[in-house]
Amino acid sequence: MPKYMLILLFFGISTSLLAKEPIEVTIYHDKNIFPYSYEKKREPISAEELTSEGEPAGKGEPISAEELAGEGEPAGLYTEVVKKIFANMKGYNIKIKSVSWELGTHLIKTGQGFALYPPFRRLKKRPYIRLYSLPILEQTNVVFCTAETLKTPRPEWPEDYYGLTFGNDMNSQVGGERFSNAITEGKIKLIEKEDIISNLTMLANREIDCHINEELSVLLAWQQMKEDKLYIPEKHADFVQGATISKEPGYLAFTSNDDDKFFFKIDFVTQFNYELIKLKLSGEIDKIIKTFLAQYKVIQKN
Repeated sequence: MPKYMLILLFFGISTSLLAKEPIEVTIYHDKNIFPYSYEKKREPISAEELTSEGEPAGKGEPISAEELAGEGEPAGLYTEVVKKIFANMKGYNIKIKSVSWELGTHLIKTGQGFALYPPFRRLKKRPYIRLYSLPILEQTNVVFCTAETLKTPRPEWPEDYYGLTFGNDMNSQVGGERFSNAITEGKIKLIEKEDIISNLTMLANREIDCHINEELSVLLAWQQMKEDKLYIPEKHADFVQGATISKEPGYLAFTSNDDDKFFFKIDFVTQFNYELIKLKLSGEIDKIIKTFLAQYKVIQKN
């Protein structure tokens, strides 16, 4: 029997376990992985836009505290995909909340949080996560360096990059085990910053030699820096793409330290996988990606 048919059969069984009342679920996501998973800033609601009852004029629905304060809302390619999935899942009221990577992993590690997207699969490094969804989107991790640095060909990762200074997103592990070992052994110097813009700013100012990150994230962040006048070609170092480090997917990852507090976990991931398969087979995920990237005038590679 094809594996998709087995999943659909299991899905039919699992839906009978759903509670009569929808279960309230909060899903956390990393807010600092542009364009995959990030926080889009809202404009604060002004007093003129509210009725005397504190509702947005013309909407008829109570306004959230986040909207009133102008706090951010979840955005990105992963967010667009999971929103489609969540909308079709039965028996749950699902809210997505933006958090830093540090807070998100802390919530999952301590069992306070139910699930987080989009970590890579790291069973040894994250023993508190044993249950993952099916792969959602694939990401390509690459090296970007100053043009001066890559005047010397450096095809081998990470050996050809020994002696250089790297900027890296805080707690990122995309460089792989050999890269981490080279840092420990003093063969590569590492400076960590909170986000990709901070790292690319260091690269532009020649404070570091290279930066490792997801390919599309770098290209779009670099483009945004140009539009915001944070990167001026005549003043700053040119960026050149170097070695490809890896290609791997991101997942929806579930805590294993909840002492069965989230008793619905298996049903949730089963429904999630079922809807994810439907999106992939229908070509809907490809449409989501193309629509999202069109606003940045990015042409996706075949």
